Amino acid sequence: MNRPDIVENEVGPEQYDNHWSCKCSYIQEHPYEKHMVEMIKRSGYKPVNILEVGAGFGFTLIKVLQELKPKTYVAYEFSSAIYHIRGLLYNFKSNCEVFLFQKTFRYIHNPKPYDCVIALEIFEHITWDLEFIERLSPGTKVFFSLPNKPGKFHVRHFENEKEITDRYESLLDFEEITFVPNKWWIINSTRKDKNGKP
Repeated sequence: MNRPDIVENEVGPEQYDNHWSCKCSYIQEHPYEKHMVEMIKRSGYKPVNILEVGAGFGFTLIKVLQELKPKTYVAYEFSSAIYHIRGLLYNFKSNCEVFLFQKTFRYIHNPKPYDCVIALEIFEHITWDLEFIERLSPGTKVFFSLPNKPGKFHVRHFENEKEITDRYESLLDFEEITFVPNKWWIINSTRKDKNGKP
């Protein structure tokens, strides 16, 4: 469901920094993060080169490194939350090569080398979600979450599964959509090719 204030509601890193400074309680692991890692494991898919867009405070990144052990992990986070990720990684031991970028992922030069994309609580914040997904290589696994309620800085939300499939089915093949109480959908999908096949 789109918001009428869609253009004004897509904001930059400064607004998120202000939001974090007023709501320190937000800096915690959210229920959808654990469920998403479990979904990836349940799928049987073993990611090798992961791209996480809008990595937030890094809780998912750490869980994925611990439990899935990819070869490389590239994370984009344009807000000051990236400093929290650096703190989590400071004494963390892993054989995975981790690369952090404090910038928007909108202008990633080439997202095609990644076999797995993670986007948790991201696509509802941007007007260019379809544009980004379209740039991914066919066969790329896309694990993402979406809210079922409107929120601050959201440009859309999804009240039911049909609203999710209506928006994304031209680009993604859905393998699992699960609801995590009290407000998150988590999705396991694959980027389709030009013939509509995963």
